[in-house]
Amino acid sequence: MSEHDIVLFNIRVKPKRSSRPPHKVYLYDKADLETFRQDVSNTVTEFFAHCLDRSLEENWAFFKDTLTKAVDKHIPSKMTKAKSSLFLGFQEP
Repeated sequence: MSEHDIVLFNIRVKPKRSSRPPHKVYLYDKADLETFRQDVSNTVTEFFAHCLDRSLEENWAFFKDTLTKAVDKHIPSKMTKAKSSLFLGFQEP
């Protein structure tokens, strides 16, 4: 008998694929910034005219909703495709 025995074992491994779901990407280089600025400017004057009449949560909701609507209206967007890869940094050709 010797002390140099080799340990052998079998492993069944199935790599987990990470998938990125499709999501919205804004195309800022094609945005209509002039009308976006006008809409936001009009919203700011309306916001400050009535900000003391509303609560903090209502002011935040108003600001967030109007800014989101202006972005959706004046900045075009597209949906990305779903991608799956074995590693997070891996990109398929």
